[in-house]
Amino acid sequence: MSIACITYNHAPYIRQCLDGFIMQQTDFDFEIVIHDDASTDGTRDVILEYCSKYPKLFRPILQEQNRYKEGKGIFARFVFPKCRGKYIAMCEGDDYWTDPLKLQKQVSLLEENINYSCSFHVCNIVNSLGDTVLEDYPQCYKFEDSLITLENFIGGSAIPQTLSVVFRPEVISTLPPSCRVTDIVLFYYLLKMGNAICLAENMGVYRNHSAGEWSRLSYTQKIISTIKCRLGIYEAEGTNLSALFVILIFNIYQIIVIIKEL
Repeated sequence: MSIACITYNHAPYIRQCLDGFIMQQTDFDFEIVIHDDASTDGTRDVILEYCSKYPKLFRPILQEQNRYKEGKGIFARFVFPKCRGKYIAMCEGDDYWTDPLKLQKQVSLLEENINYSCSFHVCNIVNSLGDTVLEDYPQCYKFEDSLITLENFIGGSAIPQTLSVVFRPEVISTLPPSCRVTDIVLFYYLLKMGNAICLAENMGVYRNHSAGEWSRLSYTQKIISTIKCRLGIYEAEGTNLSALFVILIFNIYQIIVIIKEL
């Protein structure tokens, strides 16, 4: 089992994130592959401290220059190739897990259901003060059988938070090299492999704060980034399904913009 973590200037949060990894109780071994993108706030020092304390768990990737600025995905380029586990769990350095049995529950579910490509769970979203702004997100477990299919996803189903996903690494070989691998892209290709199943258990926290890479983008920048991701999938596949994925996002955002202007 591999835990894939990326960090950048997460000094106020990184200890809580790493402690959530270490507290996991499993009947299988796991490793922590952690990538620091040339942090300047002391994040790297904390990582090295944990590596020294838990040398058998941590496998650090410490960049000397920031790679995110290159406009390409960090997970697919640097972290996933280092992961050796039968499954991969994801978590960014400013998010954290709250249940010590999280990995055990998700891996057991995937072991029992070989046709599922991944599992995920609901979580809380908190602001920079630590106050909960959204509880039990996403509410996908209200779907029939708690499943998300590719058709659900293309039709507008809420995307799981990255921190909640555990997936089969076979998907990595199917990711198009020309496409920047964001959470949208990864989840699209996971759902091409098989359905995703949601656990209706709240086992983690996503921080929505101004220093986050996604949170600090303007509304327009988020729209552009999302459209580019979907266009990247279409350019790689050229299928009717991938075209629909692009078309629907334009319609959704057109509606949102109109509502905002009323």
